[in-house]
Amino acid sequence: MANIKAIKKLQKFLLAKKGRTYEQTYWLFGKDSAVVLKQKPLCGTAGCLAGNACMMNGFIPAFYSSHSNGEFSRVMRPRGRKSYDVERLAIDILDLTVDQASDLFDEDCGGWSVRAKRAYDSAKTPLEKAKAACMALDDFVEEDKQSSREQ
Repeated sequence: MANIKAIKKLQKFLLAKKGRTYEQTYWLFGKDSAVVLKQKPLCGTAGCLAGNACMMNGFIPAFYSSHSNGEFSRVMRPRGRKSYDVERLAIDILDLTVDQASDLFDEDCGGWSVRAKRAYDSAKTPLEKAKAACMALDDFVEEDKQSSREQ
C-alpha cells in the first residue's frame, strides 16, 4: 500500500507553493528553464509529482547531467555528492509500485482519473494544475485503499 502520509504531505507541499513548483511535463526544471522563468518559484525549481516529492524531502536538481533546456532527471542533497534518479527516489518516498508510479508520473496524465486529467488539461494557472494533481492523488489514494480492501 502506498504511503498515504507522504502523499498528503505532497499535496500540502504543492498547494503551499501555490503550484509554482509544479509542472507535470518533466521530472525537474532548473532555474534557466522556460517553466521556472514563467512560474517564478521561490526555490528556482519546478517539477512533476515525482520531482516535487523529491523537493519536499530536501533534494535539489543534480547538475550532474543537465540539459541545455534546464531539465533534470537526477537530484541530490544540498552539498551532497551522490545523485539519485528522480523517478526511483519518488517511488521510494511515496512507497509506490512501478505501475502506480507509471500512472501518477505520466507526463500526459494518462494514468490519472478522467476528472483529474480533464481538470489538468483545462487548467490555466500553475495553482489550477496543482489542484488537478491533488485531485489525481486523492483518486489514487481511494483506488489504492479499495484495492487493499479487496485483497
